Amino acid sequence: QLSEQQDILSKTERERDALRERLSDIETHRQVSMEQYQQEVETSVMEVTNQLEELLQLNQQLQNELTSLQNEKDHLTMSLQRETEARSSWEKEKVYYWSREQIFSPN
Repeated sequence: QLSEQQDILSKTERERDALRERLSDIETHRQVSMEQYQQEVETSVMEVTNQLEELLQLNQQLQNELTSLQNEKDHLTMSLQRETEARSSWEKEKVYYWSREQIFSPN
């Protein structure tokens, strides 16, 4: 009976050692997986950060271009307004001289 108990104890110790080894393997795998996951997250964060910086630069470029186009539009609008006013003034002058010519021309 003592031999049988020793066999059971020995078997139990082997099973316990096997479970400890399995637990150690699982813990090692978990640790490696966590490190890989952390590296992937850090890489993703860096990629997103880089993309965000690129988008911010692009946004600034577009904002600058929009401002430039708005300034050009304002300049062209003022030029058109001055030209329209000049044309209107010229038309009024033309009508004035035409009517004077009509009044003072000998017919």
